[in-house]
Amino acid sequence: MVAVTGWSFDPTGPIDDVREALLGIVRRVARA
Repeated sequence: MVAVTGWSFDPTGPIDDVREALLGIVRRVARA
């Protein structure tokens, strides 16, 4: 697992990592 600029990248599940990152952004925006 390599963390790059706050994004976690897992070669075995990049789509899941991207989805989780997007969900985190959505939660932050909704909370603001």
